Amino acid sequence: MIVFLNCINSLSIEREEIQKKVEEEHNITSRYPIRLIFCNSLAQYNALVLWLRTSCELTLNLAEFCGDDDKHPKFSKLMKRIKGEADKHILLLSIGEYLRLAIIRETTDPQYAQFRDFWCEQYSVDSKIRVFIPVFAAKELFERVVKEVDERQGDFLWSLDDDSSDHYNVIVYSDRFKNTLADRGVIVGFKNWLLNWVEALSTQQPVLVTARFKDCEKTYGQVSVNIIESPYEFLCGMEPGISMIPSSCAPDDYWARLLSDTQRNESVADAILATLNLKYYDSISVVSQWENLDDIERWYAWIWHQLYSPKDYAGTIIHNLSPNDLQDTATHIANDIILYADNKDWITQRRGIMQGMRNAVPSSKFFDALDKRMPETALGLLTAQSQEERAFIVKTVSRWLRLSSTADTVDRLITALKGLYPELAYYLETPRHQYKSFTDYFGWYKKSKLINRPVKSPISTFDVESIDARYSILAKYNGSDCKALWVDGLGIEWLSLICAVLDKKTNDLFDFTSNIAISRLPSETAFNEQWADNDFKYIKHNRLDTLAHKGVPDDSDYFLCIVAQIQTVCEMLYEAVELLESNDLVIITGDHGSSRLAALAFHELATFAPPGAIPMSHGRFCELTKELRDEDLLPNVALCRFNDKKYLVMKDYEHYKQSGNAAGGNSDENAVAGEIHGGMTPEECIVPVVVLKRKNVPKPLNYVFSAEKLAKRGGKASIEISFNRSVDTLDIASSNGVCICSRIDEKQWSINFTGLEGASIELSITANGKVLPQEAVLPVITVGISKGSMGGLP
Repeated sequence: MIVFLNCINSLSIEREEIQKKVEEEHNITSRYPIRLIFCNSLAQYNALVLWLRTSCELTLNLAEFCGDDDKHPKFSKLMKRIKGEADKHILLLSIGEYLRLAIIRETTDPQYAQFRDFWCEQYSVDSKIRVFIPVFAAKELFERVVKEVDERQGDFLWSLDDDSSDHYNVIVYSDRFKNTLADRGVIVGFKNWLLNWVEALSTQQPVLVTARFKDCEKTYGQVSVNIIESPYEFLCGMEPGISMIPSSCAPDDYWARLLSDTQRNESVADAILATLNLKYYDSISVVSQWENLDDIERWYAWIWHQLYSPKDYAGTIIHNLSPNDLQDTATHIANDIILYADNKDWITQRRGIMQGMRNAVPSSKFFDALDKRMPETALGLLTAQSQEERAFIVKTVSRWLRLSSTADTVDRLITALKGLYPELAYYLETPRHQYKSFTDYFGWYKKSKLINRPVKSPISTFDVESIDARYSILAKYNGSDCKALWVDGLGIEWLSLICAVLDKKTNDLFDFTSNIAISRLPSETAFNEQWADNDFKYIKHNRLDTLAHKGVPDDSDYFLCIVAQIQTVCEMLYEAVELLESNDLVIITGDHGSSRLAALAFHELATFAPPGAIPMSHGRFCELTKELRDEDLLPNVALCRFNDKKYLVMKDYEHYKQSGNAAGGNSDENAVAGEIHGGMTPEECIVPVVVLKRKNVPKPLNYVFSAEKLAKRGGKASIEISFNRSVDTLDIASSNGVCICSRIDEKQWSINFTGLEGASIELSITANGKVLPQEAVLPVITVGISKGSMGGLP
C-alpha cells in the first residue's frame, strides 16, 4: 500500500554525506529516479553543482527543453531524454527557478502543470537512472506544487545544512518593457533566465523581462519576486501626479524607461533631472538644447511640465503642447509669443532662448499677425535671429515710417533697433562729420528708401563735382604697404554702417579715417575701373552691386535684399580687418553707388533723349552721337566727358526713355528688388574712402575648445570654442555629421553636432572668412544612459 506524507520532510545532512549518498546510488535500483537537494546558500549550491558535474555522466539544463527564448520547458521532452540515458547519473539544473517563475501555472492550472507528474513518474523496478536536482531557496515552492509525497520517495529529499542570511530581489518585468530594457544588461526570456539565473543573482539587481510574468507571483523571502506588468500603473503608485497624465500620451517603452530611471533615482523628478543632466530644472536651459535632445528626453521635459506648473515662457509652451508636437517646440517658441505679447518678461525670455535655437524660425502666420499690430509693438516681438526675421524687421520699419512723419520718428526707430538689429540702426544714422554737407540729404534718402514709395524728383542743388576725386585721395597711398578693397556699388549711403562696425573693432589693433569722394561720371563701372591705376594690390567684390540690381537669388523681395546688402557690407569689413594681419593699410572704397529712388521713378513718365543719343543704364544717362543742342541741356542734366565722348547725366530721379524693368511690380504690398545707377544723384556718384591703419600687428587667430573630447549622446553633441579675438563669422566643416555654429559673444561660439559617428572627428574651421591653418581633431565618446545605468539594474 502507498502512503502519502502530509508533512513533507527532507533529510538534513552535510555535503560530504550527500556526496556519499550519490556514490551509493550507483549500486541501487529504484522506480523513482529523482533526488532533490535543497540549498539555502548560493555559495553552497555552486559548490555542490561543481562536484555533481564531475560525479554525473550527463548534465542537463531545463532550458534545453524550452524551444523559443520565452517559452516554458516541455517536461515530456525532458522525460523522454532521461529515459533514453540508460543507467546514467544525470545532473538537472534550474528546476527551482522553473518553480519560482511558474508557481501559478503549476498550482492553479492542472491542464498545464508539469512538475508533479515529472516528480511522481515511476520507472522500471531495476532502473539505475538517477536524476540529481539541486534546488536553491525553493523548498516551499516544491511543497506547494507536490503537496503530498509518496512515502517511498521520502528518503529522496535531501537538504544541506547551509543556512544563509543572504537575500535576493528579482524584478520580473512584463514583455511591455522588452524594447526598453533589452540592451541594458537584463535577461530577456524565460529560457535565458534558466540558463543565466546564477550569474543574475550574483549581480546587484537581477532582472527578467518575460511574457510569462503572469505565471509567477509576488513573493517575499530569501528570494523575493517583484512583478511589474504595466509601467504606467506602477508609476501612478509611485508618483500620484502621473495619474493626471493619460497613459496614451506615450508608448509603453517610454513609460517603462521612466519607471526604470525612477527606481534608480528614487523619484520621477530625480529621474528626469538625471537624464537631462541637470541639478535643478531650468526650462530655458532645456529648450536651448532642444535640438540636441532625443525624443524620450524631450518627452521627459514634457512630463516635468505636466507635473509641475510652469511659470516661465518656455515651460508654458512645452506644457501646452501634445507629446506628438514636441518636435515642433522650436516653432512654437518662435510663434506663440503672439499669445503673450503683453508679458514683457516672457518676451525677453523668448529672445534669449531663440539666440540658442537655430531652427526657431517664425512662420508666415506669425508675421501676418504682427502685420496687424502697431510697428513698435511688432518690433518688440522680433529677434533678428534669421534672414526672414531681419527682412520682416525692415518691412516693419518701412511701415512705421509710412505711418509716422514726426521729426523724431527716425530717432525712435534707431533706439528701438539698437538692441534688436543694430546694423540697420547704424545704417539709418547720418552723422554730420561723416556725411558733411550731404547729411540732411542722406537722412532723407535712407528714410525714403525704406518707405519704398516713388517720390517726386528733387533737382539736385549739391555741387557734387566740388568733392575730391577718388583717385586724388587714393594716390596718396602709392608706395605704402597697402591693399584696397574695391566694392562694386558701395556708395556713401553705407558710410555710417561702415564706421559704426569699425568703431566697435578698433581697440588697440587699428585706427581708421573716413572721407567721401566723387566717382567718375557717368556713375557706371565701365567709367570707374581705377583699381589698377595705383601701385598697391586690390581685391574686387561684385556682390553688393549684384544685389542692388537683382536682389537675392530666387527671391525678389526688396526688404530681404536690404538685409543681404547689410550683411555683405559687414562681411567686407570683417575681411578688411583680417587683411591688417599682412598689411599696414587697408583701403575700402567703391566704384559707384546706386539709387532705389531712381529705380522706383523709372516706371514714371520719361524724358526723350536728344536725336541720335543712346540711353543707357535704365536711362540714367545717354551717350551723345551728335552735337548737343541748347534745348537738350535741361536743368536736371549735366554734360560729362569721358575718353573723347560726351554724355548727358541725370542729376535727379528722372530718366531718358528706355525699355527695362528696374523694380517692376513694386507696391506697398509687394516690395520688388531693384536699384540703378549711372546718374549724378549723391547716392549714385559719391563713394566712401575709408582707410584702416594698423597700430599693432594682430596676433594670429587661434582658439581653444571647452573640452578635450566631444561627448555625444544619440549621435548629438555640443562644445564651445573660444578665440583670442573677435570672430564675426564662423563656418566649420566636419568629417562626419553636421555642425551648426551659434555665437555666444564676440570671442565665443557654441557648436552643435548631429549625426555623429565613429571615434573621432576632424574639423576645418573658417573664421571671419579665413580658413585657419590648423585642423582640429577631437576624440568622440559616448555618454548618457548605457547598459547597467537603469534603476537598480546591473
